[in-house]
Amino acid sequence: MKKVLSLVISVMLLILLIGCNEPKSNSKPTETTRVAQLETPTDKPTESEQFTTTEEPTDPLDTDIEWTQAVYTVEDTSGYKYEVILKISPWIFHTNTGLIDSAWSQVGKSNNLPRSFSDWGLQKQGNAYRKEALTDVVSGYKSYPYVAQMTDMYYSLGSISVNNITDGWDITASESRSLKFSIEYKSNYYEVGTDVIGRLFYSSEVKDCSSGIYVSPKLTSNNWGPCSFVLMSPEKIAPNSPNGDHYDSLLDDDSYFSFFGGMGGVSQKALTVNGNNTTDYLRIGVIDREGKYSSP
Repeated sequence: MKKVLSLVISVMLLILLIGCNEPKSNSKPTETTRVAQLETPTDKPTESEQFTTTEEPTDPLDTDIEWTQAVYTVEDTSGYKYEVILKISPWIFHTNTGLIDSAWSQVGKSNNLPRSFSDWGLQKQGNAYRKEALTDVVSGYKSYPYVAQMTDMYYSLGSISVNNITDGWDITASESRSLKFSIEYKSNYYEVGTDVIGRLFYSSEVKDCSSGIYVSPKLTSNNWGPCSFVLMSPEKIAPNSPNGDHYDSLLDDDSYFSFFGGMGGVSQKALTVNGNNTTDYLRIGVIDREGKYSSP
């Protein structure tokens, strides 16, 4: 009996000794535990993840518009033939920023798009806005001041390129060619000094023109451009004209773009619009303040 009791006591002492020698748990996590905790995903995203999460747009108007491509076949006084390629958007009411930004991302390169009246150099003068002399779209010289009563704007954005298509005659740095021509916007709505403003973004300068864009490229190879541009048409919104005074005239048959190269000795020989030959002028549609598109 004494032997059994002695054996039991020995076992109990051994258990106590083992328990005393086991390491105590540390409430401070080890480095391995800390890394594992950081890498464990949580069900709820953090605030920064919520702000950086993007969703695909559901409205196609936010990213897509109907472009028009016009190709003017022209010839200079020396017999060189060119294609003047114009890529142009519809008129877009300027508060449709999603559409305008999407269009500009396709043609604007890194150029800064004017966003406000002041960005266009317009100064308030009574009930109107005024800008001092622009480059005349026909002559290339300074024109009369621009004056318009306006509360809003329409934009048309695009690019213009010139390609030499003269059979057997290349253009090089040593055999360069200089051209002068304009893409002019005409409308019966306008009076002198109240027409559109065109801003052309050359590589080294920005040029504002009356009634369209006046282009004076110097070709040192067979290809020039594309050169970005934006056109601004003044608009006046009022209770009796919620779409604007100018909306209907933008869609009128008497509002169109025409090629003029007389001052630079360049003559138009043909025109295709979206791949179709035509003897008509170039017209574009309108996207109104509600984002609705109307064809010309």
